[in-house]
Amino acid sequence: MFSSRVSFAFALLCVVGALSSPASAQVGMAELRGTILDESGGALPGATVTAVHVETGTTRTVVTSQTGTYLMPALPIGAYRVTFELGGFATFVHEGLRLGVGESVTVNAAMKVAALEESVTVVGESPLVETTKSDLAGRVQQSQIEALPLSGRNWLELVSLVPGARGNPGQIGAGGAQSAGGSAGGNPNGIALKA
Repeated sequence: MFSSRVSFAFALLCVVGALSSPASAQVGMAELRGTILDESGGALPGATVTAVHVETGTTRTVVTSQTGTYLMPALPIGAYRVTFELGGFATFVHEGLRLGVGESVTVNAAMKVAALEESVTVVGESPLVETTKSDLAGRVQQSQIEALPLSGRNWLELVSLVPGARGNPGQIGAGGAQSAGGSAGGNPNGIALKA
């Protein structure tokens, strides 16, 4: 009797653990990378790079490598303020950076030698051209979702707004991966997400 209860509890725990792990993979993530150089173009190893998620205040800090490069993988999507600091150099701040799902955004900094306490702030958008990945992807803005009429509020119709997607809902493919039978790559919804 006791061993059957323990077995049942263990089985229940395994099922709950198996069902909860895929949910964490559904959170949208992006990455931030770049190179920190001095005025003469030399790499600055040991510089501190801090990314602050503007909406939540969450911070992520890394230190540049021997070649002056840094990488911040698995950042939650949203707006960021990125600060570059190194002793003897003016603090460099990049504001207005927006990371989207699956994006790999490059933010480089050229730091100047500081005579006194000095700070440089750059305000700008992230680049529109993705140079580190060749994935076919797009972002549908909330204003587009609210303004467009959707037949029966079918979210699959929004896929046709993504550049490179072609076909009818239920038969949408990416690039040359469209299936006439409505099933792209074995996906029962008929959507091929990558070319």
